[in-house]
Amino acid sequence: MTRAREPGAASMRRTILGLVNQYPGLHMREIQRRAHTSSALAEYHLAALEKLRLVTSCEDPPYRRYFPPDDPKRPLTAKDKEWLGLLRQSVPLGIALHLLEHELAQHKDLLFVTHVAKGTMSYHLRAMEKTGLIKRVPPDTGRAIRLAERDHVLALLRAYPPTPDLASEYLALWEILFGAMRPKDDH
Repeated sequence: MTRAREPGAASMRRTILGLVNQYPGLHMREIQRRAHTSSALAEYHLAALEKLRLVTSCEDPPYRRYFPPDDPKRPLTAKDKEWLGLLRQSVPLGIALHLLEHELAQHKDLLFVTHVAKGTMSYHLRAMEKTGLIKRVPPDTGRAIRLAERDHVLALLRAYPPTPDLASEYLALWEILFGAMRPKDDH
């Protein structure tokens, strides 16, 4: 009976590994959803892949985010992992894409782009500021917000595009910034 389950287990493990490699920074529930499996099986396979050192993980309370192992040619720094974790979320992605296009933005501009409540926006801006992804420009410019390292964020999004469903929320901005480079369909 174990033999009958082996091909399915290997296939599921390949699917999960493919998701982690294609979309570094996904959390377990998102991997579970995209792999069309139960949370118990996703956790089991992620633990096995981590034990084999085919994936790594880090805590991003309340989540555990998964990444491919470090590639000596293109290592993901701790900052990259933090930023990718944020860019795997709808609101921070929308903020980053807007700031890539416009460089500076006010709180109200970002509310218009993301369609969230003021409190939700403030929460995400605090998280993005805490990791150094964004910076506030001095008060004499109206406390505008900008990306701390625009070129670095652009490089991360080019190398690790968001999932298609997430990018589609901001398709117009994505196409302005990246043109025909659309995120690949996942499994």
